[in-house]
Amino acid sequence: MTDRQAEILAGLKEALKAHGLQCSMVTCEPFYHPVWAASPAAESPEVRAYGVARLQNTVRIGHELGAQFLVYWPGTLGYLLQGAIDETQTLKWYAEGINAACEEDIAVAARAKNQTLRHCLEAKPFEQQAEIILPTSDAML
Repeated sequence: MTDRQAEILAGLKEALKAHGLQCSMVTCEPFYHPVWAASPAAESPEVRAYGVARLQNTVRIGHELGAQFLVYWPGTLGYLLQGAIDETQTLKWYAEGINAACEEDIAVAARAKNQTLRHCLEAKPFEQQAEIILPTSDAML
């Protein structure tokens, strides 16, 4: 989501074409930034809006690169101290982010007359958080 993004994507598309490759999937780690130090689903609406924008941007990148899959990687969806967050509210915020990405996908696909991406959830049971909210496929479903 910087001015350099178009340049980077052009380079990726050129490299894929030059080597006869196709982009199969994209993923987004929206929680790398220090603003999510307490937890990824921060209580600040501005921080959550930033995370949603990153997910929507990943959808657009996926379409631009011709990907078929978007993988959600909530590896850091956890916290270090029990009771530090309201898990139910955190999961609602997470669902809001996924819903916003799906809505963006439907809109981008309709404009381009393409299929939507396949949205996949990837559990991360061995992440370094003390309390992982979605550690397994069962929990994610």
